Amino acid sequence: MKINKSIDECCGCTACESICPHSAIMMTPDKLGFLHPQVDTDKCVDCGLCVKVCNFKSDYSRGDGIGYFDVPKILGGRLKDTEQLARSQSGGAAFAFADYIIGNHGVVYGAVFTEDFLVIHNRCTDMSEILKLRGSKYIQSDIRTIFPQIKKDLIDGVTVLFIGTPCQVAGLKSYIDKKYYQNLYLIDLVCHGVPSPSIWKDYIKYVEHKCHDKVIGCVFRDKSFGWKSHIESFYFMHKKPYSNHIFRDLFYEHYILRDSCHSCPFTNYNRVSDVTIGDFWGTPERDGREFDDNKGISLFLTNTDKGEFLFNQIKPLIYFFDSNIKACEQEQLYHPAISNPKREFFLSDYIEKGFNYVIHKYAITGYKYRLKVGKIFFRTIVEKIKWHLYH
Repeated sequence: MKINKSIDECCGCTACESICPHSAIMMTPDKLGFLHPQVDTDKCVDCGLCVKVCNFKSDYSRGDGIGYFDVPKILGGRLKDTEQLARSQSGGAAFAFADYIIGNHGVVYGAVFTEDFLVIHNRCTDMSEILKLRGSKYIQSDIRTIFPQIKKDLIDGVTVLFIGTPCQVAGLKSYIDKKYYQNLYLIDLVCHGVPSPSIWKDYIKYVEHKCHDKVIGCVFRDKSFGWKSHIESFYFMHKKPYSNHIFRDLFYEHYILRDSCHSCPFTNYNRVSDVTIGDFWGTPERDGREFDDNKGISLFLTNTDKGEFLFNQIKPLIYFFDSNIKACEQEQLYHPAISNPKREFFLSDYIEKGFNYVIHKYAITGYKYRLKVGKIFFRTIVEKIKWHLYH
């Protein structure tokens, strides 16, 4: 059975592989590391379950549709715990929700780094594992085997929180039987698109070669430069940390996103999740000066009754304020990422000539790039001076 007609019709959520009763589907990586379903025709019986479960489409299902708000309730906020706030990417929203679920004997599934700094989804049962969820990870996570694990937890009566991209959440909700929804909480992200795992892997090798040491830690957005800086930092066994934003530039210029990200149907306010979280880039409407310190603010969209219940449980952990759609407008809530006109040239160069060639051609050399770097670091210094003046 042919699951998808074209490459941009698959988001790699693994729902089709997970639901196949004959193990006829295997998710396999392409040259960019993105997973796609491959059908073993000898095992396939054309039952159609893989096509039925696929929720990456314009008329995607929100499950039973019960408890959804016509318009999300919009808030902003941040953790009261300053240590956890500093270690979280924006305002610590994911950490607060995970903390509540773990504290009430549930389990949390979220994105973590492997030892090789690839990204996978992991089942977390205690706070030591929850700490690994902190921080944004701008790579598509590998969630193979995760959906069946979640189904087993729900059948066993365990409360489950799943945190992932909108397409992963939609795939999971389509895969899970409606009778198990009660104990399933879903949080999705305001997603800019998912970058290539292979290009990220090559970037790690590039950094290690450049710094002559092994990477033992990395942060996609280093808050020591300020929440708004978007500087990536790497930590080594022996050398000093190294900071840059090569990968970020390739990401933001839309060279390295999955094809399906450019036709994503979930870039709107009709969320499949119970709660949507992201960075609050608008201006806080209450106690603006208190939050305008470049330490990070989270955006919360509560989309369902369950989402509102979940948010009410974390209120003691956060400072929060009411907001509205106008105050928190983001492009990713209105349309998919627009493909870079040079993207096909970039991908062709990458496949034929390798990572070092494309970063020199598309990212790290030339007058315009150096000028851009200078402006970013100048703004970072200004932000730090402002922070010290007001504190």
